[in-house]
Amino acid sequence: MDEKTLILASASQHCENLLIEWLASLRTLGNYHGKVMVLDYGIGNRVKMPVTKLSAQLYPCKKPNPEKIIVNYRFVDMLPIIEQYRQHKIVTFDADIGFTSDIGELFNEIDEVPGCLYSVECRSKLFNEGRGPRGSKL
Repeated sequence: MDEKTLILASASQHCENLLIEWLASLRTLGNYHGKVMVLDYGIGNRVKMPVTKLSAQLYPCKKPNPEKIIVNYRFVDMLPIIEQYRQHKIVTFDADIGFTSDIGELFNEIDEVPGCLYSVECRSKLFNEGRGPRGSKL
């Protein structure tokens, strides 16, 4: 894959163990070898080493209180990163999923929706007749 790509995720100490599994599946079964950046909301030191060995960059973020609102804060915290990577195709994932096959096709999907990427979980390969959430035409 010669194009510039970036995958973003976020994790805190609460879900840090999932991060290693997520990243390992992304690099192996997902066959992704591009840039990965993880917004770090307090990941423990024992997890940081394997994450960096799997070639992910940690981006320190201030942990909000209560911690559960990271799900919203992460999008605001991603903005400076997105500004730095304007020439990249950027995808965000929750770190509680596992990849089971090559994700290269995902970056081709981005080309079909200029300026925006619809939610991947809404469009299954089974419903391949449309372009957009739940098969709707854009």
